[in-house]
Amino acid sequence: MSASPNKHFPWIEWFLSIVCFAYFLPHVFPSIYGGDTGELIVTAHTLGIPHAPGYPLFNLVGKLFETSIPWASEGFRINVGAAVMGSCTVVLFYRFILSFFDSRFIACLTAIVIGSVPIFFEQSIVTEVFMLNMLIALTVLILVNQPFHLPHIYAAAFLFGLGLANHQTIILIIPVVHIMLDRSHRTYVMSMYMGSFFLLFFSAWAGMGLWIIMMGYHALRSKFSSAIYRAAGMAGFMSLLGVAVYAYLPIRAHAGPMINFGDPKTWDNFIAVITRKEFGSLTLHPTALTFRSFDTLWLQLLGITQTVMTQIGIPGILLGGIGLFATRKKPIASIAVSSIMISGLLFIVYSNLSPNTLALWRLERFYLLPMIGYGLLVAGALSLIDELMRGISPIPWFIRQLIVVCIAGIFIIPGKRFTGSRHHYAVLDFGANITRTVPVHSTIVLDTKLFDEYGSSLAHKTLVQQKRPDLTIIARSGTMFADIYNNRIFSLPEPQQLKKMKQMEQALHDTTNFPWYYCAMDRNRLPMGTYTYHGLLHYYGSKSHEPWPFYVRRDSMLAQQDDYPTRLVLVHYPYFHAKQNMESGALQQAGQYFSQALYYGKDMEWLMYNIGSVWSAHGQLNNAEDFFTRAVSLDPFFPDAYFGLGFVYFKKQQYERAETMFRHTLRLNPGYHDAWYNLGVAQWERGKKDSAYESWEQFLAYQPSGPQAAELMKILKTDQ
Repeated sequence: MSASPNKHFPWIEWFLSIVCFAYFLPHVFPSIYGGDTGELIVTAHTLGIPHAPGYPLFNLVGKLFETSIPWASEGFRINVGAAVMGSCTVVLFYRFILSFFDSRFIACLTAIVIGSVPIFFEQSIVTEVFMLNMLIALTVLILVNQPFHLPHIYAAAFLFGLGLANHQTIILIIPVVHIMLDRSHRTYVMSMYMGSFFLLFFSAWAGMGLWIIMMGYHALRSKFSSAIYRAAGMAGFMSLLGVAVYAYLPIRAHAGPMINFGDPKTWDNFIAVITRKEFGSLTLHPTALTFRSFDTLWLQLLGITQTVMTQIGIPGILLGGIGLFATRKKPIASIAVSSIMISGLLFIVYSNLSPNTLALWRLERFYLLPMIGYGLLVAGALSLIDELMRGISPIPWFIRQLIVVCIAGIFIIPGKRFTGSRHHYAVLDFGANITRTVPVHSTIVLDTKLFDEYGSSLAHKTLVQQKRPDLTIIARSGTMFADIYNNRIFSLPEPQQLKKMKQMEQALHDTTNFPWYYCAMDRNRLPMGTYTYHGLLHYYGSKSHEPWPFYVRRDSMLAQQDDYPTRLVLVHYPYFHAKQNMESGALQQAGQYFSQALYYGKDMEWLMYNIGSVWSAHGQLNNAEDFFTRAVSLDPFFPDAYFGLGFVYFKKQQYERAETMFRHTLRLNPGYHDAWYNLGVAQWERGKKDSAYESWEQFLAYQPSGPQAAELMKILKTDQ
């Protein structure tokens, strides 16, 4: 690898950090934003436990920034921490590139290019774990790439363990570390030692025992094996010292915080949280598809292409291609490609999320770590261009560098995708508009089939701003607010779990005289009773209490905003207005509000499905079919949309088409018990009696109790 310059010029690093921080700070969000940011701000403020794996390091870092800055709102102070981490990461990128290329000019320019990529900019102005993850990963790689010195290795091991306590995707840099060591001037044995250590730790985390056997074999073949094992033991101890930050979880769980995901005070619960048992330890998100096919792979690759085009565009792709050509005979190319492929392409394909716009937004943040490899290619391209300019002798050095800067400027993507992030109150006002519309001593129940913004905005309002202490808020997830549920019900299948929750809520409701509200998208998930739409809520009763819904909207400047979380929040207002008008019989006004909702959510498959369900429930089958069809076109792997189409076709007595749609539903989700039931009914109507019985038996396997189950059992027994 190329040696870095001997002289150190700290003023360059100070210049980069100050310029980047000055660029990020004016755009820092004033409070909570969509996704996990609201939850992370609340848990940092209250020292709670967010969703698995708990992110203990980030919680402590967030709390540090909140207490260190004496002014502004809590959310803004923690968001400023993201700007600080983003600025430091740009500086580390400069140092990282400098360890490969003997040019401060190229290293500085590359760091600026990477800092201008939209996802880098966005992660530098909101509270998220990904920028800290990249900062730690870069520090580990810089330490590993230094001339061999055991303290550097021990420091890298400690930071690697610390990184696992922030975000576990840091394990994706392990192959990069191994390649960097194997291709360097160090001995093969020492590279095996470092590879064995990192991969040993990876194996303990992910069960890759094959790596232990392979690395142990190489170590035993070496005459230095005893020294290797002693050093590896010390490195292992340092990594465990970093991972020890996870002790935060049981310590805080015993304190009983209001947000206490998984309650990790016991050993079993602690292991379940850090291994993400509830989501699936090796599953990125609970909404991941349960099957793989060439169709899903093709659409996922198209989604990756779309995101790459959004982040770096065709110029950025060309720059990376030039860099790959320039470094093709150097170790840099294999390091860059392995980083991009392993932490980027392969990881995102492995996540197996359905390629809809919601999934694309969820995955965007994971494109940050592959930027390490992409940065090496950018540096290679700029270095080649600079070298070509050097060959043109009449050009003075400052003109040559100005040309390189101008060429790089073509590829710098303006990172500001937000037009008004400094005045972005959409998510904050969302929670305020829920609490201000309910009377004193009300109870609000949050369904599990909701977006995170409901829970995080209410948690921020009540736990951080400490407004409306009179309210009782219950979350069916059991991870925040008041917990009225027996923990054993969470191990039940979803239908039985929902049934038990309804019973507990009904029993509690019957003991209180205060108003009772639900945050839910689907009334079928609520206990039996009469409900009235009340703003963004469902009132449990025939007439909602005062005050009537009154909204404070500070999002007028966000009307042209194109980021998914903002549109996700804003779409709820017209959507619930439309449902309220549908309930009162004002179909024309409902259609107008649905049109407003579509302005924000034209690419949201869940919105199309929900609107289709509303039209279907009111007998507007043609409208329902239209919206269900839109949902399928936006996400061809959305089982609910196929189920909705099947129901519409059944109502239209198009039983063959209904059967086809129900079969599509079950191909995507074999446990969709209502689809089994309706499939049987459609088959019965077509005279396929034996097939209907088989479908109903499948339904009973998933749903052995309830009115439908009792009716089917009678039919099956009668036939026998």
